[in-house]
Amino acid sequence: MKTFVTSDHHFGHVNIIDFCDRPWRKDYYPYAPDVEAMNEALITFWNETVAPGDTVMHLGDLALGPKSTIGEVVPKLHGTIILLAGNHDRCWKGRKGAVKAENLYYSAGISEIRHGSFLQDGYLWCHFPYTVDFRRQGIDKFSSDRPRREYHPKTKLIHGHVHNTWPNPINDDQYNVSIDVHNYRPVDFEQIREEFPA
Repeated sequence: MKTFVTSDHHFGHVNIIDFCDRPWRKDYYPYAPDVEAMNEALITFWNETVAPGDTVMHLGDLALGPKSTIGEVVPKLHGTIILLAGNHDRCWKGRKGAVKAENLYYSAGISEIRHGSFLQDGYLWCHFPYTVDFRRQGIDKFSSDRPRREYHPKTKLIHGHVHNTWPNPINDDQYNVSIDVHNYRPVDFEQIREEFPA
């Protein structure tokens, strides 16, 4: 059994196709970006990578679409899924109705939901990076949710959130597991340990 880490699938989110230049764009599909094709491809990539007995630590933004997306997608995904809620997840603590929304995720098959950040295996884990990419957002909307280096001065961070605005997975003491920089697939945790030792 293996452990995989990933983030930012945005299942059901049509606008993410253009925002992140995903290959299901309008220039491939003449009428509109094809969110169903994206969903099916991401499920396929996940299941080609993750075996049913593996564990997946998802660092947030699993889905952003109709409530039904969670129930349609999660049961199709291999592995035991632990979700560290991101700002686009309905169960994220910063969203109205987050506690009630947790039932939606659990009933779909999510094994555990976590919030904020936590230390594990020598790393700090969080949806958000230590630093913000102002080129994309303009302002730091999530400053109170972002981990602070002064509290973890020598701890390397595994995170998501920035998608492909940081084209390299490793940015100093931060490792971005967003699918947009990992060929739309979860990353084997052993690969992270080799490339980015704690």
